This record gives sequence, structure tokens and C-alpha cells, in this order.
Amino acid sequence: MIYVQAEEVSLGDEAGLRHFLSAIPHPGTVRKLLAKGFFGRRWQQVEACDYWLLSDGKNAAYFRICGASAAQIYAIRLRFDVLAMKTADLVLSLDLLCDLVRAVADDCERAPGPEVKIKRRL
Repeated sequence: MIYVQAEEVSLGDEAGLRHFLSAIPHPGTVRKLLAKGFFGRRWQQVEACDYWLLSDGKNAAYFRICGASAAQIYAIRLRFDVLAMKTADLVLSLDLLCDLVRAVADDCERAPGPEVKIKRRL
């Protein structure tokens, strides 16, 4: 089973930002990038999880995909990249990621929590 979870935070919420950064790889480096607007992905082999980090300069979000093989993550990323090239105002969300996961692995479980949506800046 592949599951997807997400969290979003306002960059002006210092306590929320500390909590947000504690849940992702390389928090010190990432914190500096968030204020500028950022999109990046990081595969964590030890966890077998892929982190997608985004910021629009005001809010930041991370999406975490776990339970997939490296080959499945590659296929999910590739499908997303093709979609992003075709869709100028693409908004990344749990629903979109689960759709991409289902295209590769047939099943996606969403972690409980609020719907997170954020526009990817290029």
C-alpha cells in the first residue's frame, strides 16, 4: 500500500514552521529556500519515502509518499512532470498525488488531515 500525507504552514507562523521543518529532511537548508518560493523533491531511501516540498513565498507545504519502490516513485514523478509541462497553473494536492499513485500502483491511501493544495512556482 502506498500512502500520501501532507502538511501546510504559513511562513509567518514561527511555531508552526518549526513543527513543519521537524518533519522533513534537511530542515536548515529548506528553511532558507521557502521564503523565495521553492519546489523540490527528495527520496529518503532509509524511510522508503519521497518528500515533495513547495513554497509560494507565503505558505509552504510538504507531501510525503511512502510505501512505494524507487521505480514507482520515478514513474509518479515523471507523470507529474509531464502534467506540469502541460498545465501552467498546476496546483499540487493530495487528490492529484493519489491520482498519480493510482496510475502507477492501483491504490493510494490518504493520511487523515486537511486537504492541502498549493500552486507550484517555476
